Amino acid sequence: MEQNILYKMLPSLERYAEVISQLVRMPVTVVDDQMIRIVSKGESVGLSVGASLELSGNILQAAIDSGRPQMMTHLKGHPACRHCEERDTCRDVAQMLAPIVANGKVLGVIGFVSDDRQQWERIREESAAYLAFIEQIANLIAFEALQQTEAERNQELLSMMDFALNRTALGILMLDSAGNIQKLNRTGRTLIEDRLYQLGEQPIGIEAIGEKLGQMDVYRLRCGSGSCCVAGSLYQVSVEHFDRVLIFTDDEALRRRERRPTAFSQIKGISRQIMEVRERIRSSALSPSNVLLYAEDGLRKELYAQAIHEQSAYADKPFVRIDCGMLPAQQTEEYLFGVAGTGGAGSRGRPGRLEAAAGGTLFLDDVDALPLAIQQKLLPLLERHEIRRIGSGKSRKVSFRVIASTSADLAELCAKGRFHRGLLYLLDVLPIEIPPLRERKEDLRPLALEFLSDCARTLGKKIMDIEPAFWESVEAYDWPGNIRELKSAMEYVVNMQREEGRISAELLPQRVRPEAPGFLNASLNLAKLEEETFCRALLYQKQTGVSNEELARMMGIGIATFYRKIKKLENSKTIK
Repeated sequence: MEQNILYKMLPSLERYAEVISQLVRMPVTVVDDQMIRIVSKGESVGLSVGASLELSGNILQAAIDSGRPQMMTHLKGHPACRHCEERDTCRDVAQMLAPIVANGKVLGVIGFVSDDRQQWERIREESAAYLAFIEQIANLIAFEALQQTEAERNQELLSMMDFALNRTALGILMLDSAGNIQKLNRTGRTLIEDRLYQLGEQPIGIEAIGEKLGQMDVYRLRCGSGSCCVAGSLYQVSVEHFDRVLIFTDDEALRRRERRPTAFSQIKGISRQIMEVRERIRSSALSPSNVLLYAEDGLRKELYAQAIHEQSAYADKPFVRIDCGMLPAQQTEEYLFGVAGTGGAGSRGRPGRLEAAAGGTLFLDDVDALPLAIQQKLLPLLERHEIRRIGSGKSRKVSFRVIASTSADLAELCAKGRFHRGLLYLLDVLPIEIPPLRERKEDLRPLALEFLSDCARTLGKKIMDIEPAFWESVEAYDWPGNIRELKSAMEYVVNMQREEGRISAELLPQRVRPEAPGFLNASLNLAKLEEETFCRALLYQKQTGVSNEELARMMGIGIATFYRKIKKLENSKTIK
């Protein structure tokens, strides 16, 4: 329970009581709202501080309950005395009490309590004036209590503000009208103190230089003889001693981020098919409608989803990816939809992964792997933009743009009862089909060159010459693992490179070389190809130590399919 503010004012209350007691020459007492005496001044028997008056203070209780002044002018002369348990032994001949009320709440009572008839007779004729006087004192105490409460609240707000300011990744600078620093958080000080060495000694000038970095303006800060540039937003506030607030970040760091390649720029290729895909991405980004990406595994579907997000109106909002094939086995609904609070103090519930995308883009990767029960629950979310946390009876509004991806034929899955047809209609508004590498062979060379160059740079090697036979082998292979397999193969080539600067067909993985024994037959025999692929994958796992889940992902299949295939090969004695 929050402590009564009167306890924080005890020195002040004691001074009030002492002065009043000397003026009226009567005992003065102060009690809190729980009928505990907290101040007692003036000579009187039994007025001990800390004592509870619950049994004997019926008139005090009346003042607390009613919030109005109470007065007793003769022994047992107040209506509350009729039910007092100490009525027969009470010696009080007079009481004059005024409640201390702040913001409509009774904090306590102050007043005269006397068992001396001569004291009371002295002021009886002017009792109304004395009652008005004690009411004024009560009002004065209430005003001081409000000020004390406001001061504490302001201090709490300042503490909270300092806490928040010093934990944000942005710098926050608050200046008065003369440019003097009123507040500078820890991040801001770190960003500018090395360049403004007179920081805190001289006022700061802020000048917009007319340049933008993303959504932020660039400002030049001057302090004494030092200056620096930052990127941010400047606000005119004019509140008390605050005049301007600059929220900023390091302009150089922002410039470096600006130079990072966008997702759209990483969609490489020269084929007509990939050019058409780029155009579909541009047009889809202009619309808030849902997008469904059809793509085989290994085609970097997330890159296409990010490209749409980055060029859309949601670019500065969250991009949240959910791998539908890797959802937690337990509490899947809680993970996605969140959990409602229990209603107890401090229990506000927990938002799910779906709510994290609010205002931005939700990417449902491999949406065909969603359990049917979850598919059903997604319908109101996509149709009415409503989500209901697990355990809650109420829905809440949440809106985001949805991009989904699949490598399956969803219409066929609907016919088999494994995918909700209504969900397909909601997702498949703007379909985009990403062609596999075998259908755009002209993209193989530029992609392979990029992967070779990146890997050579990482490994500190040089590529001076690439034999024609190398390209013949690359372009003759169908690349069932698409870009993921191509990148892996080029990394293998650079690692196997022995002769400085020379890339030959012999460096390619065995499966890619046409002259490898049984290459043609293996390519035509799907069962044999699958066996060989799994054997190579298991050998790779043994060499690298990757997990089953990661290996399945690299192979472009679900973990359940992975285990089923392994079991089949074990039963056929193909692997041990």
